[in-house]
Amino acid sequence: PTTGETLETYTLMDESQAKQIVEASHEAFLDWRLKPLEHRAKGVKAIGEAMNAHKEELTDLMVKEMGKLPSQARLEV
Repeated sequence: PTTGETLETYTLMDESQAKQIVEASHEAFLDWRLKPLEHRAKGVKAIGEAMNAHKEELTDLMVKEMGKLPSQARLEV
């Protein structure tokens, strides 16, 4: 982060947990790619709307974690 301060700590997962998550993600992808375009578009739009609803929080987080200027971070959200 920009200040060197620890913002958050996380528990490290073991190899077995990581493999389970990768496998579950792959299964979700295999299912997702078979969904009709309209369904996928709705999902992507919902993600965009959620990000837009939290734009300032996400901007602040990017500034703290990456040292970006707020104007740059806002463009990425």
